[in-house]
Amino acid sequence: MTADPLAALPPELRTLFSEFLQSADFHVLKLRSEALALQQQAAQLLDQADRVEHVAELRAIAEQATARADRLTEVVDDAERALAVAIKNERAADDRFRAAADNHRRVAEQERAAQRDHADPSVQTDLLLRARAAADVEARQQAALEGAHAARLQAESVLVDTRAKLAAAEETERVALAAVKHSAAPTSAFTAAFDGLRRTLLGQRVDEPAAAITTELVSILANKTGVAVRIAADERRRIEAEERQRLAARVLPQPGHALRPTDPGTVFMPVPPRVG
Repeated sequence: MTADPLAALPPELRTLFSEFLQSADFHVLKLRSEALALQQQAAQLLDQADRVEHVAELRAIAEQATARADRLTEVVDDAERALAVAIKNERAADDRFRAAADNHRRVAEQERAAQRDHADPSVQTDLLLRARAAADVEARQQAALEGAHAARLQAESVLVDTRAKLAAAEETERVALAAVKHSAAPTSAFTAAFDGLRRTLLGQRVDEPAAAITTELVSILANKTGVAVRIAADERRRIEAEERQRLAARVLPQPGHALRPTDPGTVFMPVPPRVG
């Protein structure tokens, strides 16, 4: 059985408390306390909603970065295979060029020897044709080698560029995943519209976009309640008072002068009136 919390009080106080707990004032106080608790709960739910929305956006960014990194990983693999093929082709082209160059050198030496030894003209003709053909073959193999070399450089460039893009995508993925765990959720426009004014009045943290929404709401309330009109009228009166003070400073004598009126709003008389 639950003990009565009022049992320890003197009878007079117990009677007063019992009457207060049954009064309309207590009922009103209880309802308002519940309303404040619900308001605080609503603020917490709004913050939770902002957090869920923020995390969902960050996860979407992370998933996009992950998908991009996966695609780029495949592209890097393809680029590495293409570079390996390009290197193999360049080496084969270099071997063919060296063989063509050696063949050209041997045939050219044979042709020069036949010419020096005054060999049969038919022999010299055959060797000359072979030397010229060998030169053409060497030139073609050299061109092929230069093409293979350029292809290998291009494959290296593609691989370097693709690896750089992959590294950037992985960094974006890392930052997004870290933000999911540690990034504070910004105040949404929804939360700012429904709870921004209360948070501003209580001095709670409000993001710049949310503060702009709250400022707009305050402006709307000022126009609807007539506060904006009163502020404008006060500002107009202040400007008019400053203008009167500046005018008085230019026209009236210096303060303390006998001809300066005590009230700047009275008529200034530069010459004292005659007496009698």
